[in-house]
Amino acid sequence: MKFTLSASILLSFILSPLSSFAISNSSTVFEPSSCPIETNLSTHLISEINSRVDGVTASDTTKKIFTSSNFTTQTYARNPNVWTNRISPIDLTGLSPWNTTGANTRAGTLISPRHVAFANHYQISDGATLVFVGSDNSVATRTLIAKTSVAGTDITIGVLNEDVPVGITHYPIISKTNFDNYLSTVQVPMLVLDQEEKALVNDITFISNSVHHSTPSGSSPRFPFNEVLIGGDSGNPGFVIIDGKPVLVLTHLGSGLGPNYGSYLSEINSIMNSLGGGYDTSSYNLSCFNKRPSIANPLANFSVEEGSSLNTVVGTVTASDDNVGDTLSYSITSGNTNNVFSINSSGSILVASSTGINFQLKSVYALGVSIADDASTPLTTSTSVIINVTNVLDVPTITSFNFSVDENISTETLIGTLSYFSDATSTPSFQKLSGSSAFSIDVDTGGIYLEAGNSLDFETQNSYTIVSEISDENGTSTAEILISVNDKNESPSITSTSFSVVDSASVGTNVGTIEVVDVDVGDSFISSILSGNVQNAFSIDIFTGHITVNNSSAIDRSVRTSITLLVRVQDTRVPYLSDTQSVLVTITPKPSGGGGGGGGGRGSSSSVTTQKTTPPNTVSNTSPLVPRPTPNIFSYYAYTRNLTVGDSGEDVKQLQTILNSQGFTVATTGAGSPGNETSMFGGLTRAALARFQVAKGIVPAVGYFGPVTRGSIGSAR
Repeated sequence: MKFTLSASILLSFILSPLSSFAISNSSTVFEPSSCPIETNLSTHLISEINSRVDGVTASDTTKKIFTSSNFTTQTYARNPNVWTNRISPIDLTGLSPWNTTGANTRAGTLISPRHVAFANHYQISDGATLVFVGSDNSVATRTLIAKTSVAGTDITIGVLNEDVPVGITHYPIISKTNFDNYLSTVQVPMLVLDQEEKALVNDITFISNSVHHSTPSGSSPRFPFNEVLIGGDSGNPGFVIIDGKPVLVLTHLGSGLGPNYGSYLSEINSIMNSLGGGYDTSSYNLSCFNKRPSIANPLANFSVEEGSSLNTVVGTVTASDDNVGDTLSYSITSGNTNNVFSINSSGSILVASSTGINFQLKSVYALGVSIADDASTPLTTSTSVIINVTNVLDVPTITSFNFSVDENISTETLIGTLSYFSDATSTPSFQKLSGSSAFSIDVDTGGIYLEAGNSLDFETQNSYTIVSEISDENGTSTAEILISVNDKNESPSITSTSFSVVDSASVGTNVGTIEVVDVDVGDSFISSILSGNVQNAFSIDIFTGHITVNNSSAIDRSVRTSITLLVRVQDTRVPYLSDTQSVLVTITPKPSGGGGGGGGGRGSSSSVTTQKTTPPNTVSNTSPLVPRPTPNIFSYYAYTRNLTVGDSGEDVKQLQTILNSQGFTVATTGAGSPGNETSMFGGLTRAALARFQVAKGIVPAVGYFGPVTRGSIGSAR
């Protein structure tokens, strides 16, 4: 252990066994005898205790400082087996094991050759005798002649009647700020003493104006050397060990807590000077250890104009490192919204996105900046940097470029209002420069309207582009605006309303196909006969709209010459729309010479979807209807899910069985036919189910087996 001395007004000095000097009105600076290999202070503090306790069995034999003590006879014997004697002995001679106020409690710890520290709430009385024991077991007694407490803390400083002998040490204190500059973690071990004069170990967990500590981890070699502090332990010291030298951290206030002496150095020195005795606190030189970088301009405040070009220097965080050869690195850790700034290796903050710096969007940035050294265990320093964005008057700009509107809206309807950015004090004006004449822009509000005499139809044109201008006292700018037309479902239209059929035409005879026009491309339809179907004369295929004879006896010209059907065609888009028309079927005389059959009307064209102005396509679908079979008797089946095309399972097979039994035949032969039901829900099942839904008035009748249809299936049985 080396030492240095501060300037003194007294030239006499005494050399101690620890090679420290004590001079009136002076303080001692302790330092390592040589710089350790490990330059990280936190790691060093851990090693100082771990290396001594590792491999040692914890017991009174290895914990107690003395093997015997007798104040009456003033005989003490130091314990050579205590763990603090391993490797190099830790000097604990500056601890008083006895005083006449509290016997072995109310401990006093030397912070100079003539000053002691102890707990404010557990004081040693003025006039009390304190015992100190040298490393050679020699006993020295001193009298406490005065004391003063640090206001608002549990620290009391007392002065003795004279200096202790040179064989008795005292302990340095490191300021909290200095300590913080060297620790990479505060989770370091601490040597603590109790009223039984045991050398114990706790781990520091948090450092502020108080020091918090707790039991070491169970896996740590320090754990067996921990004991719970109890009543009477107050005032005993806690130390960190640097190169074998105890450095005073606290005196116990209560279990797990004590005042941080490093936070009150100024107050302690003031008390020591007022009490007399000629000493200030001693310190410890940490220059052998890695120190975190320091910042010359903490909480820096910079400014930058909005719209500044890339790599514009905003300001520089000035940092340095006392450790020769260290290289510093800088990073922005918070507050950098949209990454508009960067920081280089010299600490200069640069503009990283000129378009992102906008006074109106964000006028102040509070950046968190971290500076790290390049030690094997790096130490970092953090600071905040305030960057104020200064306003530059900009031309106004439109900030909304896309609008959408439903087709078929009324004219003079507001489609949307242009949003904008402007520095001006007055409201800007708007003007449409070019684009579709179907739209206008309100000069004052920027509202976009559909002009009178115009209509929007998705199938004709699904988008429009207009160019708008915005102006204020700072200038003018333009923007291209896209107006998208939303496709809405439009009603289908029945275009075929008359057919003919020969008198007494046989069942299955083709009558004709309902033709449908729908401007919505890709729509499919569900066709049904709502009324007028005398004696069920006709049937209609729900998907194709194909009408065929269902009851030949109803096609009797002697009874009626025509039948008027009320037919509905519904599309399959949401919301479902439909068209209902009266369809006239004329019964024509049989051709001369007899015979039957023969269709009429518009032939076999199927229902189709067409664009506007496009004639419908026609396809033939003349599949005859199968006569309804006699219903089967079957047991009840409990359906637990909805069904649609692609599903499979026993519930699908049961559904096919029910449909077949009710006359809504899935197939006339093969898979799906009566007696050959399958577990696959395909197109045939969907078609049969849709016919069932039409018959039951279920909307939409699209062949989806949902809750309504499930209920209807149950009632159908």
